Amino acid sequence: MTERVSVHSGHNFREVAPELLSPLTWSIIGPGMERGFRDAAVKFGRQQPTGPRPSFVSYFGFRPFFNMTTVERLADELPVVDPEDIWELLLGGAGPESKREKRPGKLHRARRLRGALSFLGNNAHAFGRAQAELTAAEAAVLDAINTGGSWQAGSACDAAIKAGRTAWALHIRTTSVALVAASVTKQILRLQYDSDTALELLRAGAHRKEGASASARGGILTEDLHRLNNYEVTDGGGPFARFSSPVLSSAASVLRGKGVAERADTGLDEVGIPLGTALGPVFDRTVRMLGLALGERERSKEIGLRALHCTRVLLDRGAFGADPAEAALLGVQELRQLDARARKRLVDERAEELEEAAKLDFPVDVQQTNGQLTAARRARRGKTANAGQALAPGWAEGVLVQESDGEEGRIVVGDRVDGNYVLAVLPDGVVSKYGSVLSHVAIVCRELGIPFIAGVATDPTDLGKRAVVDGWTGTVSVDAGSPTGRVVA
Repeated sequence: MTERVSVHSGHNFREVAPELLSPLTWSIIGPGMERGFRDAAVKFGRQQPTGPRPSFVSYFGFRPFFNMTTVERLADELPVVDPEDIWELLLGGAGPESKREKRPGKLHRARRLRGALSFLGNNAHAFGRAQAELTAAEAAVLDAINTGGSWQAGSACDAAIKAGRTAWALHIRTTSVALVAASVTKQILRLQYDSDTALELLRAGAHRKEGASASARGGILTEDLHRLNNYEVTDGGGPFARFSSPVLSSAASVLRGKGVAERADTGLDEVGIPLGTALGPVFDRTVRMLGLALGERERSKEIGLRALHCTRVLLDRGAFGADPAEAALLGVQELRQLDARARKRLVDERAEELEEAAKLDFPVDVQQTNGQLTAARRARRGKTANAGQALAPGWAEGVLVQESDGEEGRIVVGDRVDGNYVLAVLPDGVVSKYGSVLSHVAIVCRELGIPFIAGVATDPTDLGKRAVVDGWTGTVSVDAGSPTGRVVA
């Protein structure tokens, strides 16, 4: 009997989402992302999954993952993308040590190019559809709020769920475009520089040049700004709130109190290959495309978060006749189809499962072998095993804090640091356990000239101590210059 092995990664989700994500939130995000991947498979994939069972996304122990085995198989079809770049640029490091499938030949990949370009180039239509559905959903929410009827709330909730799934399908499309642009830019740089230098140049140049940030906008539907900062949108008032870090949402009070802080223009100069070389103009075009792609990626995320926020607003007003706290433990179809007794039974079962799942130290990368889950080991890269990833260049010295009110001399640390939080408090430096070249917080930090290092878990006993963050080398030095000083990354 042949072993069925697949590798799943939750790294990208853990950059911005609470570790434990409710079934309700996942029943909107998951199917939307699965649809985005399947749309790509229709255009240029060898295998085109069918049926209700997800092939590209997964959900274990109330935690979201990408099925990287099938995602890599799809990326193998792209002639201009190195599959390793999915791990390096999007998932924060080298891929796992497990054996990969043999990649199709160059001729096969060239034949897929037309379909890939059709998928990647159809963003305008996809954006228009997602924005139209969100507009309709928000209008329905306002009608439901004004009339106060449960039927109107349920109808509007259906519209918000539809808009959310469309938006998260769009997010996969825009993320694919950003990944292709980043991978092509990196390959161009590697023609003239070694791999490490090429990656450093890409990190310095990979920031948005067009478009507004994904920070929340004011208004009746977005008055609770923290709900637009991460995927806690439908979980904030339910049982999952106990397992979420309040720091992820604390930007709300800062923004409501004084708005986005001002910061001197300390952004990095644009990086470019000398235009006298043959590669100069090519690099200039690709890096501009990358900037646009990153802007589209962040806007698609905002559309998805706004749709999720609509769902939360409606559940608070009695949509589906469900208690909001109980609704978090149910998926969309279960809310629609189950009667009150069946809902209660399922909620009680999942509440117990949640308590047990919260106690597990779940690995960010897992390997599934014949249904059994184990930790997936990634290959080591870098100077030392403890080296952090320098994702935004710069140098900063300050006090390590989890929360900041915008004071000078503060370095914000945490397992995950939201990009909107950085926009709100403008710290001198950022250190996070999770992050990648294409993550939102890395993009924001590069735009603002704030050094950012990922892959570092800060010891709670170091909070309040002074530290030096070197965004060029990826090192964090605590109590530098004192007898007890040490380098933690």
